[in-house]
Amino acid sequence: MTKTEEDKTGVVGVPGASAASSHNSEPEGINSKKPCEKKKEEVEDKVANKLNTELKELLEEARRSEERYDCIKLEIDTLRDLNRSRSGLIDEAKKLVHSLREELLDKEISLRQLQNEKEQLELDLRLVDDDARFIEEELTRLQTRAERAQAEADATFIREELAKLKADEDDEEDAEDASEEDEDYEGSSSEEEEEEDDSYECEEEDSSDDNSEMAVRKNREQFFEMMMELEQLKIEAQAADQLDKLAEALKKDESKRLKAFENKLKHRSEEYSENDGTKDNRPVQTEVI
Repeated sequence: MTKTEEDKTGVVGVPGASAASSHNSEPEGINSKKPCEKKKEEVEDKVANKLNTELKELLEEARRSEERYDCIKLEIDTLRDLNRSRSGLIDEAKKLVHSLREELLDKEISLRQLQNEKEQLELDLRLVDDDARFIEEELTRLQTRAERAQAEADATFIREELAKLKADEDDEEDAEDASEEDEDYEGSSSEEEEEEDDSYECEEEDSSDDNSEMAVRKNREQFFEMMMELEQLKIEAQAADQLDKLAEALKKDESKRLKAFENKLKHRSEEYSENDGTKDNRPVQTEVI
């Protein structure tokens, strides 16, 4: 067997084997060698065959090892690709979690602001209710005061009119009595006494007229004062009525604002609930390597 044939077949040539084959090809007359040499050649052939068999097995084992190496290398490359994709998914998941956390914080801040605004509106509404209650109490007090002042003014006017009528009746009676006394006195006294009596009566009449004029003037002044006070009370009552109307308007305005704020808060709460629902329903991708 030549060297080229050994490389192709993978079998190592043994000199003894080639010699044995050459000896076998010689004529039978030449096979007159010694038995020990023949036995030695047989042993060498067996060793060569055994070595060839082992070499073939080693070559097969090397081929299988190379195939396993290729498979392992392919698996390693696949695992590297999967690891890179897994790292990308992890980075995306981290970014998504970070963005969701920021969005949640923003929503919590906005919700807290809305709650603060609601509490402030409720406080303003309570203050408006207190102001309206105070204005109602003031209005009731002013109305009671106006009614009392009107009743007192009416009673005072009636008393003054009765006093005037009584004073007029007394003046008429005094005038009649004085005229009767004058007639009796004129019949019994002289002309001088009559003149003195006339002058005295004139003075009394003048003084009584002055007193009546002063009383009338005083009554008129009191009446004017009462009328002015009544007008002032009417003005205060009108102002209280206007304040009451203003309080009602403020109360309605605050109620509208509170209702609008509650609708806005309800709308935002619904949006927040919808966003939470979409987050919960979002599929979670997991990859096991």
